[in-house]
Amino acid sequence: MARDKDIERFKRDAKAFGQSAAGHVPYVGAALGAYDTVKKGRRLAKSTPRAINALKRKAKSNLKCRLRRYL
Repeated sequence: MARDKDIERFKRDAKAFGQSAAGHVPYVGAALGAYDTVKKGRRLAKSTPRAINALKRKAKSNLKCRLRRYL
């Protein structure tokens, strides 16, 4: 499903960004590390709204399903 792909993409992007940001060691590849972090941060920023929308759709669907059971 598309919403599951969006959530998985967000998780991968968040993990990659965290590893990139944590991997900065002073004086060793700081320029390359900074560029990599910015690049992964942009990717994370792009996937975040999609993941949020997917979670909203999932929550709305679960709520409707629960309401149908009680009605």
